[in-house]
Amino acid sequence: MKATFITLLSVILALCVFVSCAERLDSGYAIRKVYTPARVIYQPVYNGKTIMLIPLSHPETRKIVFGKDGRKRCVGVKKEMFDKAEIGDSVYVHNNEIKIFRRICNEETF
Repeated sequence: MKATFITLLSVILALCVFVSCAERLDSGYAIRKVYTPARVIYQPVYNGKTIMLIPLSHPETRKIVFGKDGRKRCVGVKKEMFDKAEIGDSVYVHNNEIKIFRRICNEETF
């Protein structure tokens, strides 16, 4: 009984691992553009006697969210590409190279 339960549990765990290892989305249409400005966050740290505030700086980030067939992916881009990209453009990612095409005329914009 115990061996059957362990075997069944192993099969279920293996199926969960294989399902989660789906192929990564490498093309789709731009859904959203996300800009996060640079900021400093003060993290409280307790050293046993007092609480110190340690500043943590986060740089500004620009990301484009694209999706296809109900799946989504977010990629970080440079300022020039972020400014030129529009919602609905085709996005292709291959070997860390990002290409964006206008949906209307199918021309590469960058």
